[in-house]
Amino acid sequence: MDTAQLMACAQELQAGWVPAKVEQILQTDEQTICMRLRTVSASGWLHISWHPTSFHLCMGPPPVRGAASEAFSFGEQLGGSLRGLVLLQAGLPQPWERVVALGLSSRPSDPISHTLYFEAMGRYSNVLLVDQDSGKIKAAGRQIGGSQSRLRQLQVGGSYHLPPPAPGLDPGQPRSEADWVDIVTKTTEQLGDQKGRAASWQQGLVRAFQGVSPGLVKDLAARAGAALSLVRLALRHPHRYIPYLDLASGQISVLGPPGTRSVPQNPSDEMRSSATPADSTSSADMAALNGTSPNSQQQDEDQGGGSIHALVDGYFRGRQADEGWGRLQQRLNKALNTALKKLEGRLTSLKQQADTGRQADATQRSADLLMANAFRYEEEGTRELDLEDWDTGSLRTIVLDEGKSAVETAEGWYGRARKQRRAGKSLEPLISAAQGDIAYLQEVQASLEQLQGDREGTSNPDLAALQGIQDELVAGRFMKAPADAALAAKGAAKGRKAQKRSGSAAAGLDRFRRFTSPSGLTVLVGRNNIQNDELSHRVAKDGDIWMHVRGFPGAHTLLQVPSGSEAAEEDVQCAADLAAFFSKARPEGRAPVIVASPSDLHRPKGSRPGQVMVKKERVEYGRPDKSLAAAAAAAAAP
Repeated sequence: MDTAQLMACAQELQAGWVPAKVEQILQTDEQTICMRLRTVSASGWLHISWHPTSFHLCMGPPPVRGAASEAFSFGEQLGGSLRGLVLLQAGLPQPWERVVALGLSSRPSDPISHTLYFEAMGRYSNVLLVDQDSGKIKAAGRQIGGSQSRLRQLQVGGSYHLPPPAPGLDPGQPRSEADWVDIVTKTTEQLGDQKGRAASWQQGLVRAFQGVSPGLVKDLAARAGAALSLVRLALRHPHRYIPYLDLASGQISVLGPPGTRSVPQNPSDEMRSSATPADSTSSADMAALNGTSPNSQQQDEDQGGGSIHALVDGYFRGRQADEGWGRLQQRLNKALNTALKKLEGRLTSLKQQADTGRQADATQRSADLLMANAFRYEEEGTRELDLEDWDTGSLRTIVLDEGKSAVETAEGWYGRARKQRRAGKSLEPLISAAQGDIAYLQEVQASLEQLQGDREGTSNPDLAALQGIQDELVAGRFMKAPADAALAAKGAAKGRKAQKRSGSAAAGLDRFRRFTSPSGLTVLVGRNNIQNDELSHRVAKDGDIWMHVRGFPGAHTLLQVPSGSEAAEEDVQCAADLAAFFSKARPEGRAPVIVASPSDLHRPKGSRPGQVMVKKERVEYGRPDKSLAAAAAAAAAP
């Protein structure tokens, strides 16, 4: 989010949401707060994020229910100080600086008592609440001490100062166009000398003036072409030109659709030839910048055009969802790998102990052999004899324990054999449990590998399935619960109750992967073990066909067959292909798939989610590369 977009967002906030009462403040994550504003005619949520790569300020939808608003003290501090105040001002305290100041007071007629500063500066982004009278910081999203910055410390109780101004001139400072062009030309030449190669006038423009980003210059140049006077015009009157967005394409852009004029490359000659003596702000100039006719531009303005806040919110919401999905996937992968490594080590140790337990028979045979020949040791007065093994007929050297007679040594060996047997029996359930846990985690790992992040926002099914995997691992004690786990579970429970009250049971099936067979039947595929469990034991009914690939971790698949009808062979093959595709048998060209009736499924007592026993089954062979999912993936590939 560059200065131009931030300026446009602040301008729209000032125009549409001032004055507004602050009714509620929530902190949805470590770097995002949401303020509920209410005006005379509307109410909405102001989202402010100081995320290092997704920092933004815009109006947006209400926060997702179950967010960890109680887990962060900064949101509580803001709520205690600002709840009930009135937003009176929204704007940039310094021109062309990436800082927005929100002024608040108890009443619309009172002077501003608090200022909420949003500093949009990449990894240095921050949100700070400052008392207007004392100039002291009351709360900070990120506190910066002397060890982090010697230039500017931001700590609660300290004085607040605006960030140092960015290098360069105010774009509106040069009064004449000749001076403006001269500044850009000289800066471009100096930049070229420093780099040892020719620099473009766009690079010189970014270096010469404050708050001018490369993206803004590129966009302006694509629209203004060789008419540099129009570029200067837009920078001198940003509130009139820059807030215009390309709403038709749904993309964040500082201006309208690109024009057809070429972009100049020479940093001096073409710039000077484009200079004009007057500084016009006519509708024709705006149309040239926006790539539209004056009439169409005026029509857009009369119709309201659209909201930059909606575009900014849509863009950054999807971006944050992508990043959140990636972070959660990475955390789950780490937890799975750690748990699997620990279980495999435990299983190896248990098997080694079990091998020792299997030596009980050999120990007892040695004790029997020693007891039968105890008199020989006494007669010959020795501690070591070669005795014939009754089973093999070979000689075995039997040595008595130090300081013990033959009988005492044999009794000790009998006791050791009993312990070995007991140990072997006690280790069997532990080995079985470890093997079951490893198989379960491999199922979870397969589900995680199959999930692909949807890039449309936090409400997409894949993200919900990913959070379901986290809940699985936390419930199984394979990873620690996140700080907001209890609050998220509380919110999810409220959502399930609301769905139950509304009676929208069919809407709950949207959580599963859904496909349509050649005959029009619905095929549902689970995304994680919790969904697999629900699909097999709650959604499945008599007459449906349940499937799971044999010998590989994979998803449960359900072919829903309407009552009184039967599934065609091509429908069963379609579902079998999907079951093979959503499993670790995907690389195989052909995989066996278990086919059973839901009435033949049994959940073992004490089993983990997604684990079933099948009483009666038959086998079909699925072809992963022929599945509907494989065809969809191939069609979506670039």
